[in-house]
Order: sequence, then structure tokens, then C-alpha cells
Amino acid sequence: MRRSLILFLLSGIIFTDMMGYGIVIPLMPHYQEKLGIGREEAGFLFASYALVQLLALLPFGEAVDRWGRKKFILVGMGLLAGCSLVFIRASTFGELLWARMIQGMAAACTWTAALPLASEIASEARRGMELSFITLSGGLGGILGPVIGGLGSPTTPFLILALLSASLLLSSLLLLREEREEKEVYAGRRFWELIRERGLLAACAAIGAQALSCGLFELLFSLHVADLGFERSACGYALGIFAGASVASQPLVGRWTDRAGRLPPLLLGHLIMASLLPLSVVYRDPREWYPLMIGLGVGGSCAFVPISPLIADHIPPLERGRAYALNNLAWCAGYFVGPWMGGALAESCGFLLPLLLSAGILVGTAIFIFFLMRGR
Repeated sequence: MRRSLILFLLSGIIFTDMMGYGIVIPLMPHYQEKLGIGREEAGFLFASYALVQLLALLPFGEAVDRWGRKKFILVGMGLLAGCSLVFIRASTFGELLWARMIQGMAAACTWTAALPLASEIASEARRGMELSFITLSGGLGGILGPVIGGLGSPTTPFLILALLSASLLLSSLLLLREEREEKEVYAGRRFWELIRERGLLAACAAIGAQALSCGLFELLFSLHVADLGFERSACGYALGIFAGASVASQPLVGRWTDRAGRLPPLLLGHLIMASLLPLSVVYRDPREWYPLMIGLGVGGSCAFVPISPLIADHIPPLERGRAYALNNLAWCAGYFVGPWMGGALAESCGFLLPLLLSAGILVGTAIFIFFLMRGR
């Protein structure tokens, strides 16, 4: 019973973090108009979330393995509640950038601690299925984030986020135990030794390519919708369908990975995403967007769900803080480079070229992983 309760709490934490990330997406055109910033600046604002994580994840991963998980979950939820209040009061580009960076720091804390804790709690025989509920909760947050960000005034979504973060902070304080307080510190392998594990290297390559492509897609699609003259709620609903299709398919993909292995869905997902992403800025009618978003959601689920159990399959428990930190680092690098690169290229080349480039990266990554893991 306690194991299920902790998994539910960790799912709620990941859900809230992803909801906070997604809230900003449909608000980007609003910030452009309000502050008079260009596409490149909007891309940097969007990507600054990942920039902070790039700097924080490795030391946080080391610290989580040495000092335990609970402290970082508490700090992460506290920072997420605090940055929501900064968003509410922000009136300049600098204040928005500061709030987005605090949000990235909060995510570095929670993801680095929650994922290894969940992998330790999950049963080995059902690891893919049980960890899929963690990724499913992130997908649910991805659904509600853009939808909530597209409703009401620009401050309303952040009030909701602040209240939810504070509630999870209190729940974590009461329910989580710090099991490592009395344990001898386990040093484990260093980061450059861990990354030689082929399973971890494949996971990092996969998540980096996906993050680059999705971050670029989310920014450019929101700007594409605004250029067509639609309300920001249209972007929120379309991205909500994308996340909804991903969420609905994740338990099935998790079960598939437990039965058939991690690689078949992972490789198929990369190819589906590569084939569909460029169409998001070719289509101009919402009736065309919705089936496209369903296909992208299923492809994204196939690509993303196998990653966390793939790491747990290859890395022992006392090194998973470092391992998931490396994986999150690859995710952040992709999410930093993707939107910034996409915004810069869109300024001079339009929306299609950056998405075609991301499709090529996805295909190249699938080929790399296939040969890296062949026979394993």
C-alpha cells in the first residue's frame, strides 16, 4: 500500500512539473506582444528553463546519490511554487527570464530525485509498466499545462500552479522517508564511467534528440498558430490533444517494452516523429492539426516510455541518481538547443526548415541506437 502511495505522490510531482513547463507555451505570443520581443528572444526565454538544468543536473545527481531523494523533492516543489509567484508579478523580459530559470532549477531538483526513487520502488518484472505511470503523469501535465495556459488571464494559470506545488510540498514532507540519512555514503562510478554503459548512452541519445525536436516543435507551432491569426487557446487545445494521445498510449507501450524489449518501440517512435513533425507547420487548418497531433502523441510515447526502464535495466540502484542526471542533462541540452535554434532559424528561413532538420536528427539517432544496441 505504501509503495503505491509513494508512486502516486511521485507521479503527482512529475505531473505538476510538466504542467508548469507547458503553461508557458501558449503564453509565448502574449509575451511577444506585451514586451515587444522577437522570435529569437522568445526562443531563448523558452529554452532558459533547460539552460539552468544543464548547469545543475550533474551536481544534483551526485548529491541525490550521496544524500538521498527527499531533500531535493522538497526544494524542487518549493522553488516551483515560488517561481509561479514571480511569473504573476513579472512585467519585464528580465523578470520573466528569472522566473523561467527558477522553474528550470525546480525541475532539476524534482526530476533528479523522483526518477531514481521511482525506479527503486517499481518491481523488476513490471518495471516498464509501473514506470510508464510516471511518464504518463508527465504527459497528463503536458495536456493540462498548455490548456490551462490558454484559459483565463495570463496570471490565473500560475496561481493554480503555486497552490498545487505547495500542496505537494506538504505531502512530500509528511509521506517521504529519507532512507539514506544513516547510511554510509556510496561513491559509485563517476559520470564519464557511467556513460560508457551502452544502455545509458542509448537512452541519453534518444532523450536528447526527442527533447530538441519537441522543444523546437512546441515553440514554432505556437508561433505558427499566432501567425495564422488564431487565439492562443487553439494552440493549447492542439498541444493538449498531442499530450492526450501520448498519455493514452503510454501504459500499452510500457507493457510492450516489458514483453518485447525496450528497442522496438523506441526506434519506431523516432521514425514516426520524424515523418510527422514537419507537417505541423505545413497544415493551416485546425481540422488537419488534430489527427496529426494524435499521430505525434503516439509516436512520442513509443520513443519516450522505454527510456526510464532502459536505464534501470543497466544501472544499479545506488548509481541511478547519477544515471538519471545524465539522462536529464541530455534532455535539457535538447530543450535548450531546440527552441533557441528553431527561433533563430525561423527568423531567417521560416518554420519548415528547422523542423526538417529535427526530423533528420531523429532518424540519425534511431540508426545510431540500432547499431549501438544490436545484439544486446
